[in-house]
Amino acid sequence: MRGKSGKAWWIFQDSGRTLLIAIVLLLSSLVLRQCDAIRPGASVVDAANTPFNWQPWFSFFDDLIKELGVALLVAVVIVEGIERLSRREQNEEVARLIDKVKTGVLEAVYGTEIAAVFFTPFRKVIDHPLLRKQCDLSVTLSILRMGDASRIQDNDVVLLEVTSTFVLKNCSNGEFTQKIPAFLEKPWPELSGDGLPEPGIKGIRVRRIDGVTEEIAAKTSPAAPGSRNDLDEVGYEIRLDSSEVVTVIYSYGLVKYARDSSSFFTTIPTEAMRFNFTYDTRLSLYYTNVHGVDFFDETPAKSSGRLTLRSAGPLFPANGIEFWWAPSGTAASRKP
Repeated sequence: MRGKSGKAWWIFQDSGRTLLIAIVLLLSSLVLRQCDAIRPGASVVDAANTPFNWQPWFSFFDDLIKELGVALLVAVVIVEGIERLSRREQNEEVARLIDKVKTGVLEAVYGTEIAAVFFTPFRKVIDHPLLRKQCDLSVTLSILRMGDASRIQDNDVVLLEVTSTFVLKNCSNGEFTQKIPAFLEKPWPELSGDGLPEPGIKGIRVRRIDGVTEEIAAKTSPAAPGSRNDLDEVGYEIRLDSSEVVTVIYSYGLVKYARDSSSFFTTIPTEAMRFNFTYDTRLSLYYTNVHGVDFFDETPAKSSGRLTLRSAGPLFPANGIEFWWAPSGTAASRKP
């Protein structure tokens, strides 16, 4: 029965089809009126010489076709206009109710308001359009200049070279250009110039799935003079097609003291991460993880000047690592 009903009302199954039929009926009505109008004296002759007067039936069918066309046209307007608007408002209301239900369920399950307070920030992580995978951070610490050739001192100069390689996936259903924030600390004023390497971004490369590599320019926004924030924003933008996966290679350098510190924090939800440190053996390297659990130490045995760490789970934005170094043999168990 349902199949027969569906076939019988096929005219209403598609708005374009309904609109086309309405136009055809209205045009047919117009043609009939024009045909009747160009027959000179048709109604008089027919009324006098034929026993059957067809004029009332002609008018009836003409009006029927016209009214049916108007009715179908109104139906299209209602379906495409009022009903669609009503359905959109209904969907928005359902989405709001679902969010309330999710928050209420979390609060009911855990029996605390903490779930309700932190659900919205956690939802922002889940709804983030990008996922970073296979992230590898390589850090090299080398000595640039020493005041005393016999031993390294705190105010000697070292070069910190960092390369971050990772796979970036577009988890959304559409194409978009994503701005990725990145930050670099300002160098010490005493380490600016004087023949030392210029710190900053060395390069940002994006390798597409077809093997094409693109060079991307960073957009630098310096920290305001006198600001307590000594970080310059050096963000960049990447265009990603729907579900596209690319490889990003991001590298930068900093000039630091032989007793100093640095850090690396994620700004994109990251599935997992590996940290590879290579440093001069005249330095001692220390670290602390900014993460829910400790990092795994996977440094190969008898590998002086090396430190390899792996995260034991995903990293949320603002998770990462802080590390610091000092001349070997000095007390540097705490950050400078």
